[in-house]
Amino acid sequence: MYKTIFIAGINRSGGSLLARLFDGHKNLASYPLEIPFLHDNSFFKIFENYAGIPMTVPSKFDGNVSSISKHLYSGGYSRDPLPNKDKIYDSLSTHNLLDVPIKRPVIEAKWGKEKSDILGVRRNYLEKSFYDNVQTNFNYKIFIEKFNEYSSKADNWETLHNARHKAYFESWDNGENINNNTSHIVMHDSGGLYLTNIEDFFRIYKDSRIIVPIRDIFGYIASEKIRLARRFFGARRFNRPQVPWFLIKKFSSYDLKAKIRSWTCSVTRANLLQRKFGVNKNLLIYNNERLVQNPELVMKAFAENIGIEFDNILLKTTIGKRNWGGNSHYGKSEGINKSAQTNYKKVLDLNEIKIIEDSVGKLREKIILSKEPFLDLTQFEENLFEDFNYQKKYFNDKEKITLYYSLVNTGGRRTLVTKPTYLTIIAYLFSIFVRIYHIPRMLKLKFFPGLGKQNYT
Repeated sequence: MYKTIFIAGINRSGGSLLARLFDGHKNLASYPLEIPFLHDNSFFKIFENYAGIPMTVPSKFDGNVSSISKHLYSGGYSRDPLPNKDKIYDSLSTHNLLDVPIKRPVIEAKWGKEKSDILGVRRNYLEKSFYDNVQTNFNYKIFIEKFNEYSSKADNWETLHNARHKAYFESWDNGENINNNTSHIVMHDSGGLYLTNIEDFFRIYKDSRIIVPIRDIFGYIASEKIRLARRFFGARRFNRPQVPWFLIKKFSSYDLKAKIRSWTCSVTRANLLQRKFGVNKNLLIYNNERLVQNPELVMKAFAENIGIEFDNILLKTTIGKRNWGGNSHYGKSEGINKSAQTNYKKVLDLNEIKIIEDSVGKLREKIILSKEPFLDLTQFEENLFEDFNYQKKYFNDKEKITLYYSLVNTGGRRTLVTKPTYLTIIAYLFSIFVRIYHIPRMLKLKFFPGLGKQNYT
């Protein structure tokens, strides 16, 4: 039985980097895409997807799908900001719940309709490999056959999930990314911090880990701003054609205070989780900037805690054992890019920086100045956490705290409606240029799907 390493952060917090550092180790098999737990709409009817909505481990599964609450549904097909209701499963089955599609996923080849791949890998395509040209393949038929075989005797959720892991990695590149030494499966989800039943996670997945990355708030907000600005200018994921940095810096049609709330809320939750589950045991919290500055220190600490031998491969970023060019909005990078820590200055203006500093400057400083490989947030003064008392008050009331997280985080990725300005005209003209620029790519994707890259951000 594989042990689970679940990198559970919020969006743009650095979890992808850690997953890629884990990727090459002989004892670890790391998924090439984000793997969420089941979305849980028993608290409210979920109509959006963002970090803050509830996810749940189906702790009552006993081998019969009817033992799973009908309020749970797969997180995979609902990754989009506005989930397509037609693709959210109406019926419960182990295939549906674990994102094992009965039919081979169809590649969307229409402008604006491109979506993340439910399996994350197909011929010459890897979900998190935005800037790399890769040669890879996934045997869909073998995956289905193996999953059916391995899952047929599963009588608990860990065994069923283990069947999915084993079938998946054995079907990817003829099993090159899993071997007899593999002891841990690495999962990552940018909404995983808001898993509603972490106590059940630790009970079901024996000797497993939840790892929470905390990124510098400047880098976090800057990355979110770039994402929204690129949508505004019609550029989407790819850095070509590049929206000039000065235009992104001018972009202000987003809710800065909502982004500050999202970051603060996540750090406060991480603090309270440490108070409940302990510090540096099965729950590990680290600062992304510390990892970037001193990867050897942090990765050695991870290796010791997890119980694997440290190897220099843990300092190299790979995806499916291949070199990884990153998934940063700033473009392709070679390995760990230390200069990225100051990139926020390209897109945040002085007023935005001042607002952030006035709001959480002292808490940010405490996190940044920590020299340890892992963070112990319980040692920080409570008054540094702006929403500490609210979260602490409701923390053990699952329904109230779940609604609180959903409310606090809603709207973080929406653009604000403003009257048209010169920037609106520039954005319209730039979007036309982008679409023309991408015509060759779209043709390649349509007629040679193994060669064309998708662009869905």
